[in-house]
Amino acid sequence: MAPSPSRQLLHRIALVAFVAMLATGIAMRDAEAIAFAVAVLVGILLLPFRRGLLGRFVLALVLVDAAAWMLPAAFSNVQHHDELAYVAIPVGLAAVAVGGVVAAVGIGSRLVPLLLLLTTAASVAYSQVAAGDHVTRRAGDVALSAKNVRFSRDALEAGGDHVSVSLRNRDLFWHTFTIDALHVDLRVPVGATRRVTFSAPAGTYTYYCRIPGHDVAGMNGQIVVTSSSPSA
Repeated sequence: MAPSPSRQLLHRIALVAFVAMLATGIAMRDAEAIAFAVAVLVGILLLPFRRGLLGRFVLALVLVDAAAWMLPAAFSNVQHHDELAYVAIPVGLAAVAVGGVVAAVGIGSRLVPLLLLLTTAASVAYSQVAAGDHVTRRAGDVALSAKNVRFSRDALEAGGDHVSVSLRNRDLFWHTFTIDALHVDLRVPVGATRRVTFSAPAGTYTYYCRIPGHDVAGMNGQIVVTSSSPSA
């Protein structure tokens, strides 16, 4: 029996998603992007079996997850005028993921091109009505970056009553700089830099990324806050 039109469409979109995520993962040396590409490939390989039900389920699960991360990242990066590459990547992946989800659940193949167009158009429109400032590291910030589910430093030092931290996310998916004891929760989308300023009594505090699985993977550290600015 020939596969249904929706399954054929899903197969094509999934192939595009696989190539896009794999290429992005290799270019950015991003382990999570490569893992997503492998998961998409598993779904593609399962499509010929059991009328494609298992393949549809796997692809829908993976693509919903991708869309959930990429859509907010696309809007945030467009709003803050981040680098073009880090605007184009989440917008493109979000559009493909949304189209793939529609094809996976079999709503209708005619909706897919419309949703691809609407996703891209929504990002552009959002940039015009919700434009914000481009965020960069400032003098005096405690600088931190994230790559391959790792912070660049697991020990930080800051002085004074007010602490400013800038975090550059070099991964394809979101990260956070979270300190529960101080109610700090800085969310940073793909390829972006975000900063936060908070008050902190002198002491030692644990920071971590609260994205599920990242803290367990070792994405955490400690920041020591002293009563005055550190000498170095």
